Amino acid sequence: MVISPEIGHYEAELFLNQEQKFKFASAAIKTFDLSLFEKFDFNEASKTMLSEFNGLLNLNNPDTMLRRFHKMQIDGTAPESYREHAFKISEGKHVLAGIRHAGGNKEKPFINIWPSYTFTGLQEIRDMYQLIARHFDVFRPGYLSFWLSPATNISKELEKQVDPCLRYLVGSRSKLLMQASFSKSLEVSLIKIKDKSYREWYEKLYKDFHSENSALKDWVPVNDDECMSQCMSDGLLYYIEVNGLKAGLIAGMKKPLLGMSAIYFTEILLSKEFKGQNLAPVAQRKFIEQLPEDIELVWGTIDSKNISSTKTAFRVGRKAIRNEFFLPVSLNHY
Repeated sequence: MVISPEIGHYEAELFLNQEQKFKFASAAIKTFDLSLFEKFDFNEASKTMLSEFNGLLNLNNPDTMLRRFHKMQIDGTAPESYREHAFKISEGKHVLAGIRHAGGNKEKPFINIWPSYTFTGLQEIRDMYQLIARHFDVFRPGYLSFWLSPATNISKELEKQVDPCLRYLVGSRSKLLMQASFSKSLEVSLIKIKDKSYREWYEKLYKDFHSENSALKDWVPVNDDECMSQCMSDGLLYYIEVNGLKAGLIAGMKKPLLGMSAIYFTEILLSKEFKGQNLAPVAQRKFIEQLPEDIELVWGTIDSKNISSTKTAFRVGRKAIRNEFFLPVSLNHY
């Protein structure tokens, strides 16, 4: 599927007041399938999404734009090229849009889209793109990125033609623990990591993973030290041991989801000699079992191309409640 825009125009950047920001937050909440949740507090969820939205606006910090400009070194660009812009699409409808590069690879640019309204059809997305496309021509982006609820008709229609890129895979902790446990003849245990001596071994696991899955290098990168240090600080960074042998690593961090207490899975990775033994769901189940009782949800974002991790999440009982789509675009419109 290709979106081919005609020559369009874009509106000047808008001053976003709190009411306008709230519309963006409300629209983002609608990109989740909320049927999984036994309870849901819209006000708390709005606070979460407003925080994420303001985080994107912080990309407009001049120092941040300058750093991105120097890092990418793309001909014809300037620091201002990396600004997040709010575009007026029609009366009462706006999108926040900015350039991204998959895995930091300047050869893989795409436009990240956050609308203040709910997309209902492909033509609506085409119309929106026509109005903003020229602003990003210098990057020659290959895709539009946006989120949809899997329960919506447009998401179901798009999935027939384009695989989701990322999925939010979520489970209620209490319901996950009601799932049948996995029988395993091998003795699997989790050993808490308390210092950074793991890092070299961990990066080697990723080097092996990327050598076997080169297509995932830009989409499933190694987690940086800041992320993993947070996991360690939260007491949620573990070696996976099998019969006393170091087999892999599993990690998570405390990160609320839509205002609910939750653990975000940041990593589950096995060394190649332990793959193919169905150890990942066993380790993930053990991880969930040792979580505090006040944790309501377990969640993570998984690239659909990472088939093994997706299967593991589904197998332990997590469900897809939000899909990110990468829609190809054509810039040959002059």
